[in-house]
Amino acid sequence: MEVRPAILYIGPSVSWKGFLHAIRSEGFVAVACIAEDYHGGPMNAFLPFADLRKPDKLKELGFEALIEHREPYRILEQARTLESSLSIRFEGVLRANEADTAVIDFVAAGLGLPHNPLSTVLARRDKAAMKEAVSEANIRHASFVRAVNREQVADAVQRVGLPIVVKTPSCASSSDVFVCNSSDMAMQRAEMILTKASPWGEQPSYVLLEEYLEGPEYAVNTFADGRGRSVVTDVWAYERRETQEGNVLYSSVRSMDPV
Repeated sequence: MEVRPAILYIGPSVSWKGFLHAIRSEGFVAVACIAEDYHGGPMNAFLPFADLRKPDKLKELGFEALIEHREPYRILEQARTLESSLSIRFEGVLRANEADTAVIDFVAAGLGLPHNPLSTVLARRDKAAMKEAVSEANIRHASFVRAVNREQVADAVQRVGLPIVVKTPSCASSSDVFVCNSSDMAMQRAEMILTKASPWGEQPSYVLLEEYLEGPEYAVNTFADGRGRSVVTDVWAYERRETQEGNVLYSSVRSMDPV
């Protein structure tokens, strides 16, 4: 029997239909995986999880099978079983959700597919780990401090200065990011972050406090081929404003020439 190439698509969300169309148009079998359910949180509004759990709807949407596990080991185990039962061979693992970033590397490694180094898994979502990676590469960055209680937050404000940026460790965009102009505001925002789950359903173990940097903000996207070559694909300039409550609101974004 012919073995068909397949893609494991973890956590289809938001623009999942476009990804699915691309997977199928290239001749791959699409297999969906639900690694996180977000416990009925706000992200569920963007996720087709309810339909994916219905066998008739699964095929109608364009997926050939569904894996539903939280642990990478179990996902890998089920993926190997599907390879045998469906006569497929996984040639790639994709993810759509921030919360599934680490999962794809563990699964891809287990399937013998290209993946980011497992030693850097934490640095792809955890903001303090990101900064530590940047520091180890001798790249300039804003100073930062981890804090787990009010006393440590107050100490961080003394060390870093005001205004100070208070962030949740792992989230997206400016969600739970605050610019604080006083120690009291920083402690209030830190306490709020530490006592509630993120939009992805995660409970932060610490709060990140960063030096506030003046000037324009840019986002630079790159693509690396795993062989030492990195290419800048696009650059974006953000315009934002900060409210009296410390919220960071983005008003517009425009594409820049990456050259």
